[in-house]
Amino acid sequence: MPKEPPLVTRLLSLGPRQWVDLLRALTELAKARWSIRYHSTQDLIRLARHRNPASSIADDAAASFVRRVACAIPRVAARVPWRADCLVQAVAAQSWLASKGIASDLHIGVRQNRGAGFEAHAWLHYREHPITGGNVAGFKTLVTPDTKL
Repeated sequence: MPKEPPLVTRLLSLGPRQWVDLLRALTELAKARWSIRYHSTQDLIRLARHRNPASSIADDAAASFVRRVACAIPRVAARVPWRADCLVQAVAAQSWLASKGIASDLHIGVRQNRGAGFEAHAWLHYREHPITGGNVAGFKTLVTPDTKL
């Protein structure tokens, strides 16, 4: 199995579009972290609902942009000097998508098998496609865009 090139080599091989995506992901993650720190959970859910515009972008273009966001957010989140866990990533991705007129659904849930203790998780979907949060099969959804406050 070939050895993966060093991070610097991979960064130098990126094109302008990828650099812009990484910088935007960094900005959105910072904004999301600040928002989570200074807003209540109820306020965050309200913000998530307001970030759900009627789609104003063609399906093919939206799907392509969603893939770019889904690629950039977790890669940058793994390298920022602050906590950028699942909720931060979901809020950041949703904000970025909403800025392009793409609606998405923020979900918060808990692990169904509570043998290992309490574990909460947040994820973001575009239609049925996961954007952030990875495999959520073992989680029961508690908060969706339709949850009454």
